[in-house]
Amino acid sequence: MEIFRTYDIRGKVPDDLNEKNVYEIARAFVLYAKCKEVRVGQDCRLSSPTLFTAMVKGLTDQGANVIDIGLCSTPMLYHVSKNGPAAMITASHMPKEFNGIKFCRQGAQPVGTATGLLDIKKIVEAGHFPTPISKGTTRKVDILADYVTHCLSFITTPLKPYTVVADAGNGMGGLACTEIFKHIPCTLIPLFFKPDGRFPNHEANPIKPENLKDLQAAVKKHRAHLGAAYDADCDRILFVDENGKIITGDKILGLLALEFLKRQKNATILYDLRSTRTVPETIQKHGGKAMRTPVGHALIKPLMKKHNAIIGGELSGHFFIRDNQYAESADITLLLILSLLSQENKPLSELAKPFAVYAHSGEINFDVEDREKMMKLLKDHYPGARVDTLDGITLDFTDWWFNARPSQNDPVLRLVVEAKTQTMLDEKLAELRRIIAGSQALTQYL
Repeated sequence: MEIFRTYDIRGKVPDDLNEKNVYEIARAFVLYAKCKEVRVGQDCRLSSPTLFTAMVKGLTDQGANVIDIGLCSTPMLYHVSKNGPAAMITASHMPKEFNGIKFCRQGAQPVGTATGLLDIKKIVEAGHFPTPISKGTTRKVDILADYVTHCLSFITTPLKPYTVVADAGNGMGGLACTEIFKHIPCTLIPLFFKPDGRFPNHEANPIKPENLKDLQAAVKKHRAHLGAAYDADCDRILFVDENGKIITGDKILGLLALEFLKRQKNATILYDLRSTRTVPETIQKHGGKAMRTPVGHALIKPLMKKHNAIIGGELSGHFFIRDNQYAESADITLLLILSLLSQENKPLSELAKPFAVYAHSGEINFDVEDREKMMKLLKDHYPGARVDTLDGITLDFTDWWFNARPSQNDPVLRLVVEAKTQTMLDEKLAELRRIIAGSQALTQYL
């Protein structure tokens, strides 16, 4: 498996990712970044402590001092990167057999294949690690209180005493969430807050509906005002309303856009190309500038900075905030949604309703042997469509559109379809399934 992915490093432990290559990657990062100090954290995966030790040894052997921030979430790591480069042992939402490394420069600037990760790979492959004048040192720092204070600074109006169910999926989401709720007038009902790298209750990936069942049931049981689900490293968050209905990430972005447009008129807001078209329509209607982006935090964050966007977001539940170093924080996102609810004095279901104008499929994955060939086949099948290639291919028609793009993390083709009516969506989705399945069958036959 190729462990150097588009956005970070990931692989199965120990076959793909192990102490040896983590050690070498750490040394390569010091040489690439020319850094004298690195802040390093880890998630709760069972393999994280061993890989963390290898990471620290590699960094210090190459002459960099290490600030050990211990168990943390990715947003906590981004926060501490305000003072310099940072690295975290994490595989985000991937299954427990996986682990990885997420690097960022000062100010939470991501290190992806387009921004340095391939250079690090070349150094590792060359295998030349000059001996530094002296080895680095290690010291531990507790950053939780400072991070919580930062998150609370985003509350600009008094919050109402809502009841919130939060599901951390036994990942890192419970660390800061527990502390944050000690400072606000809301009642927290925690689900699976104990970090456990076995993820015994369900996979910590809220984009899969089956992982939200416990949250939905708890919201109904406790008659909560909303539910929030974190992914394993807490850089993504998805919501369910007071009825237990899932509110997709693009609709949450639309709500956040309304909140930020109150704070800054004519602000630029970025949305990923999978989002329902009601998102850009709403942004423009309320005086904002809507800008469409490809998928992926390492691609979106530079665009955020380039265009001074106040907020950006993805269907998957990543929300990028300018005043948070253009980075994600599930904790800040939750506080912003509570702030909007408090101001509007309406339930989440009612606030989200205007974003359900069209019928949207969500993202559907297909196992496809040759993804580039499949995208060309889809394009050729619809010669009259308006086509763009910002990320994969998007074909736009009068009453419907679809995007097909290759995943950067998995060997699948991802498909999103939106239409003006549910009947049309069902028809077009069935049509696309037939095309993909037919081509796959033909390829296997030949």
